[in-house]
Amino acid sequence: MTINRLVNQLFRSRWKVCKKPKIKNWVTELPIFENNIKKLSKTIKYTKSIDTMIKNFDNIKQEFINIMQYKTCDIDLELNGQVINNIEDIESIKEQYIKDFINNRIDIELRKKDCVESIFLKESFLKKALMHALKMIEFIPNDVEILCKINELEQELMNCYGGNKNESKS
Repeated sequence: MTINRLVNQLFRSRWKVCKKPKIKNWVTELPIFENNIKKLSKTIKYTKSIDTMIKNFDNIKQEFINIMQYKTCDIDLELNGQVINNIEDIESIKEQYIKDFINNRIDIELRKKDCVESIFLKESFLKKALMHALKMIEFIPNDVEILCKINELEQELMNCYGGNKNESKS
């Protein structure tokens, strides 16, 4: 081992020992918490990926748990226009946000379908809307509203080419 390496290792290990630990308390951690929540909320607002949304909501939940270690009383955090007092509120907001996002995507596809005249394009837009609805089942499996929406989209897709079979016979 060279003398330079030996001296460097000596100073590095000494520096690590002499470094003062940062004092963590409510006052020092609150600005960090607020900045992290702002960044995560902004990412949720502008992302188009549901996986990214879920990951950021989970990170918000973890930040909330971390800040509650320093403060014993309740803190009020505003997320998506709702005040959060406990961790369960974050889960309900996450489900509602994902549901609203996917319903918006379904509505966009249905508006596109209404703008075109071609049966093949209408079928394509209905399939895309159905894909979005089925994607919501992955994240919110027991939602009755989305199950009804899936049934409506399936019926509309089946009736896309010929309408009702009873109408075509008469």
